Amino acid sequence: QGPNSHSVLHPSRKASLYKRLGAIIHESALGGNGAVPSSNILPLSPSTVLVGCSDGSLKSYNWYQKAVLKSIKGLGKGDWIVRLLSANRFTVNENDSNKRRILTVTKKGICYLIELEIGNDSLDIKPPLARFIGGLAEVSSDSSMDHCTITYDPHRDLIFWLSLAPKTKQISMLVWNLDTLQSDLVQQVGSKNLFKPDPTLTVQIPAFCVEYTGGEAQTTIFPITHGAFSEDTVLLGSVSKTTGDLHLIGARFHPTNASSQVTGTAVVSADVAVIIQQVGSLDFSPSLRIGALRQSPLSAGSAHSLVLVTNIGIVILELPVTSAKLPGARHVHFGAGLGSLGKSILYVQESSVIYGSLDVLVGNPTGKMEAKNTVTVYESPAAHNLPLELQKRPFRSAPIFMPSPSGLFLCLLWPMEFRYEIFHTASLLSKVGTRSGGGSTQRSPVVSSGDSVADFGWIGDDDVYAVLRAADFVEQATAFMVTAASMEGASGDDGTGPPIRVSVKSVANLAQSVTKSATSATFAVTKSATSATIAVTKSATTATLGLASGTLAATKSATKAAVNTTKKGMKRSMGLFGKKKKKADDGGLSSMEAESQAETEDMSEAAESNDPTTMAPIPIDMDPSNQNRLGGNTKKRSIELRKLDLVESNASALGASIAAATSSSMGDVVLRGGNRNIPTAVFGGPVLCVGSRTEEDPEGSAHFYAKKTGSNGDRADEYVSTGPTLPYPDLVVWDDDGSLCAVTVSDRVAIYALDGSAFVLLGTVRITNPSNNIGPIYSAKFLHGVLYCCSSGSVHCVFIGESADVTRLECYELASIDAEVAGPIAPLQQYKSFMPPKLPLPLVLPSVLGYQSGSLVVSTVRGLHAVPLTHPLLRIGALLSAGQTDAAQKWFDAVPTYECEALSGFVERRGFPDLAMTVKGVSIERVVDLSMRHGYIGQLEEIVETYGVRGLRSIDAGRGLSPSLFGEHGGSVVVSVAAYLLAHGRVELARRMATECLRSGEEGRREALLVASLLLSVDEHDASRLVARAVEDVGMDWPVAQFIRHYVLSERT
Repeated sequence: QGPNSHSVLHPSRKASLYKRLGAIIHESALGGNGAVPSSNILPLSPSTVLVGCSDGSLKSYNWYQKAVLKSIKGLGKGDWIVRLLSANRFTVNENDSNKRRILTVTKKGICYLIELEIGNDSLDIKPPLARFIGGLAEVSSDSSMDHCTITYDPHRDLIFWLSLAPKTKQISMLVWNLDTLQSDLVQQVGSKNLFKPDPTLTVQIPAFCVEYTGGEAQTTIFPITHGAFSEDTVLLGSVSKTTGDLHLIGARFHPTNASSQVTGTAVVSADVAVIIQQVGSLDFSPSLRIGALRQSPLSAGSAHSLVLVTNIGIVILELPVTSAKLPGARHVHFGAGLGSLGKSILYVQESSVIYGSLDVLVGNPTGKMEAKNTVTVYESPAAHNLPLELQKRPFRSAPIFMPSPSGLFLCLLWPMEFRYEIFHTASLLSKVGTRSGGGSTQRSPVVSSGDSVADFGWIGDDDVYAVLRAADFVEQATAFMVTAASMEGASGDDGTGPPIRVSVKSVANLAQSVTKSATSATFAVTKSATSATIAVTKSATTATLGLASGTLAATKSATKAAVNTTKKGMKRSMGLFGKKKKKADDGGLSSMEAESQAETEDMSEAAESNDPTTMAPIPIDMDPSNQNRLGGNTKKRSIELRKLDLVESNASALGASIAAATSSSMGDVVLRGGNRNIPTAVFGGPVLCVGSRTEEDPEGSAHFYAKKTGSNGDRADEYVSTGPTLPYPDLVVWDDDGSLCAVTVSDRVAIYALDGSAFVLLGTVRITNPSNNIGPIYSAKFLHGVLYCCSSGSVHCVFIGESADVTRLECYELASIDAEVAGPIAPLQQYKSFMPPKLPLPLVLPSVLGYQSGSLVVSTVRGLHAVPLTHPLLRIGALLSAGQTDAAQKWFDAVPTYECEALSGFVERRGFPDLAMTVKGVSIERVVDLSMRHGYIGQLEEIVETYGVRGLRSIDAGRGLSPSLFGEHGGSVVVSVAAYLLAHGRVELARRMATECLRSGEEGRREALLVASLLLSVDEHDASRLVARAVEDVGMDWPVAQFIRHYVLSERT
C-alpha cells in the first residue's frame, strides 16, 4: 500500500518527555477507509501525535486512548501527505492561546501551512492558511534520490524548497519568509480563498556547482547554518553524488523585499574524495558515491558539521569556514544613559553599524528582541586588503564587537577580512542625538584600524590592546578563499565547472596560523575546525578504508591523531589541556609552576576523560607547528601592543576629520622561549595571555605577561612572563574586577582567583546536561559574580560560592536549541520544580551580553534574544552573587514551603549561611546545623532557650544509627549542642541543659552524665553534683551508673 503503510514512532533523543514508545499506528487505528499512514509522525504532546495519510487527510492520534482526536481532509484527493514539519518551534506564546503551525508536504509537490489550537483536553486543526508550490516532490522513482527537498529553518522562520526548471534544468532554492508573510497570513484566517504566496527569495545554483549525468542532475543541496555569516545571508551546501565535489554557496537575503531572485556565490569548494584520501593516508582515491547531505547534531562537539551519507559509510565534514570560540559578540548592549534612547544595542548589517533602542517597558522579556528607532551611525569601508574577487561578493562575513574594559572604545573585528576598526564610543553614538538632521560638527568615530591581523585582545584598563600579526596566515587564507571565487568564471559552455583542484595540502597550509579570534569566522584554521574532517562508521571503515575502532590506522601519525581526537572529543588544535613536558633548556619550572603542576595534570585528565562522541570527526593534522614542515614561515608572527590616547581638544577646534584619540605602537612583546614559542592566540584581560604551539609540544601551552614591578613606561619590552604555565585554553575570560579568571577547555571550566601574586584554583565544573553532550564552550562572560557559559546552542550559568572555606560551583542550563517543546514557548511559566526549566530558543552561537528587565540578553548569529530569569533559584543566585541580599530575600517567598530546605541549602552554598537560616519554614535541625558549622553562637543560644532539650531531642533523627565517642547509644544532638556551647564559653547554658536533661527520663540521665562530665573541667564542684544526680539509683538497668556510684563518687566522698 505504499512505502509508509505503517508509521512507527521513533524514540526521541530526550526520552524524558516521550516515555511510551510502543505505539504502532496503522490503517485500522486511524479509522480505515484508506487512511493509511504515509508521513512521519510529529509529536504534539506526551500522548498525542500528528500523522498524514495517503488519502490526503491529516489526523491527530492519542496513543493512550488509542483513538483519533481530530481529522481534516481536502489537502488533495489521492495526494498523499508524505512529510510533516513543525513551523514555529521557537515562537513565544505571549497570551494564553496555545497555537502551533505545521507544514504538510504532499506527493504531488504541494506544501500547506496549517495552524493548530492545542488545549488541555482538546485539539483543533484549522483549515490551511497558505499553499506553497514550485518545489520538487518528496517521492521519486529513483531510489538514490535525496528525498528531503523541503526544510524549515526555525531560527529565521524560513521555508527552503529545492526546485528544478523542467526545460532549462536550472536548479534553484525557493525561500519563503514566514515572518514577513505574517500580516498576510493573519488576514487569511477564515477566508475562503487560499493564500498562495510567491517565494520571498529564489537562489539560482551556479552551473559549476551542479553535476549532470544523462541530462539528470546528480547533486544534492541542503540549507545549512553557519556562524561566520550574518542573519541576512542564506548558505547552501551542494555536493556531487558521483564526483564528491563540495561547494558552499551564499546569497544575500533581504527580509524586507517582497520577492527577489539572485544567483548564489560560491564561498568554498573542495573535493571530498581527496579529503578522505588524505585523512586516511590512502595511496588511491576511494570510489565515492554520495546519497544525501545533512546538517545534523550527530557530532555534538562541533556546531558546523556536515553529514554525508555515502557508499563507504557516514562521513562528517567540518565546514571549511569555521566559527570557533567567540572572543566577542555580534551585538553591543548599552545600559540606560548611553545614546538618547535608554537601553539600546549596536549591531552590524552588511557594512552598516546600526544603533537601536530596546523596549524597556516589558518586564522579563522572552525570545527575540527587536531593535526600534534604528539609525545608521557608521559605514564600514570595503576590505581593500583582500583580492578584488572577494570584494565583489554580494555579502560580507559577520564581524564581532569587543568593548574595551574602560568603556571608552569599541573594537569591530572582521575575522574573515583579517582587519579591525576601533571606535570612540561617544563619537560613534553622537549621531544618535542628531538623527533629526541637526547639524553639529562631529568627530570621526574611528580612532584606529589595521589589517593582516589574526587575533585581537584588550589588555588592562588603560586602553592598551594586543594584535597578533600573522602575514603568513592571512596570505594562505586569502588564497584559499579566492579559489572558490575564481571558479565562478571558469564554467564551460556546457554548464559544467572545472574539476576542483584544491588539495588537502593547500588546505593544511592554510590552517597553520590558527588563532582564537580568527577561527571565530575564518577558513579552516583549527584542528577541530579544519577544511574537512571525517568520521566513518565502523562497518564502512572496516570494509573500505581498513580502519580499526573508528580511527585511521594507515600510518602511525594518522593513527595517533585519530586516537587523540576520538579520546578527547572535538577540540581545537590549540585547545587541548595537557601536561607540558619539562625541557632541559627551560631552566626548570618556577615555584609557581611547580605548585600548579598538579592542577594542570588534573585538568588534563579531566579533558581526556570526556566521553567520546560516537560520530566525532577525525581532523586532518592541521597543527600550527607544522608550518615549517609544510613550507610556511611562522617566525614572521609577532604580538604587537598598541595604546590609545584621548585627544583633549574638542572637535570644533580641530575639525570633524580629527579623531577623538590617537593610536601609538608600544612595540612587540618578547615571548617566553623566544622563537620556540610561536604565538597562535591572544587572550585579553587584566594581564596579557598568549597561547602557542610547537611541533615539539603539540598540546600547546599559554603564558601570562604583565609589566615588570615598578615599571611605568609604555613599551612592550616591559611586559614579561609571569605566573604558571597553563595548558592551551580555548577561552580566558576575567570578571570586571580582575579577581576571577575562567579558563575553558572543551566543555570544562576552571575558575581561578587572583589573590595578590597568587593564582589559585577555586574549582572546576563541566558544562553539560544529562541527556546530550553539548560540545565545546564557545563564549563565556562574568556578570556580577556569575559566570555564564555558552555552547554552540545553549546557555548555562555557573554560580560561585564559598561555604565553610570551600568554593562550590553549581551549573544550571537556562536555554537550549535542543530543548524539547510540545508547543509555543510560554514566557512566564508557573513554578513546577526547584530546578529551573530549560527554555527552547533558537540559540546559534550565543554570547551573553548583560541583564535587562529581569532577563539575560544574549547575542546570537540569528539576532538578539532574551532568556528570562523568572525562576526563583536563578533570580536569588544572581542577586546574591551581586551582593544584593535584601533584594534576594524578597524572592524567598516565591519558593513553596515544601522546598524551604533545598532553598536554604542553595543559599548557604552561595556563601550566605546567615540568610539560609531566615528562609521561611526551615527546620530547627537545619538552623542548628548552620549555627554550629558557621559559628553563629547567638542563634544557637536562641534555639536552646526557645525550644529546650525537648525540642532538640525531637529533631535528633540520627540517634543510635552511628557510633559515637559518647557511648553505645550513638550521637546525640543535645550533647553535641551542649559541648559546642561549652567550648565557646557558654557554661551556664550548658549547665542548664544538663539540669533539664535530668528531668527527661532515662535517656535524659545518660545525656546529663555526658554533659556533666564535660563541665568537670570548668566547675568541678557543680559538675560533680550533676553527675551524682544523673547516676542516682532509680531502678535503671545502667551498669555505667552503678560503676560511677560505687567506684568514682564513693572515692571522692
